[in-house]
Amino acid sequence: MNEDGEKCCFFLGEHHSTKKIKGLLRKDFGDQLASILYTSFFVIIWFWRGQQKARRRKKATSMYSQILATTLLISFIVIANQCAATGGTTTPTTTTTATVTTTAAPTTTVATACATCTVDQIIITTGNDGDSPPLTDEGVDANGCATITYTCERTPQVATDVVLITYYSDNENPRDVGTENGVGTANVVMNCVDGNWVKDGIVINEVECQIIT
Repeated sequence: MNEDGEKCCFFLGEHHSTKKIKGLLRKDFGDQLASILYTSFFVIIWFWRGQQKARRRKKATSMYSQILATTLLISFIVIANQCAATGGTTTPTTTTTATVTTTAAPTTTVATACATCTVDQIIITTGNDGDSPPLTDEGVDANGCATITYTCERTPQVATDVVLITYYSDNENPRDVGTENGVGTANVVMNCVDGNWVKDGIVINEVECQIIT
């Protein structure tokens, strides 16, 4: 408003009071037409100013959008640079896996000392009264070690015979280290130990079978 309290209108760069505008319209068109033109003029001015404000708001909104987009783009670039800088300092971890090849050694069957004894290692005594060759039976025990059994009896067996089977060792004195006896039959069992036939811990070298009728 101006100093007289009257409304002002800004149009085409000129400053006019409403009173002056009404006077100009009455002068050229008369009171009735002037009122119509006056009202229409201000409606047009109001609409034009509204369009100007809308354009300014749109322009401001567009400007704000551009500022926001620019800010987001700058933030994205900064974050990307930080990630690239961090990634550049990371040292990759290399894991080396050693492959171990195991070759099974060939299986070799080695005869143990308890399986090497033979029947030829025992001498059969003959020439004394009642001497008779014993029956011989070779076998293997639960541990896979050789065994030998000497059985003294008549063939066919006679139940009334008194039977003696004596075993000798060259390492002992006297040499006869034990006797098994029975009626009709008797036997002695020996085990192979370190390549020798052993009875009760003594190495046996000789066996004598005697049958007394």
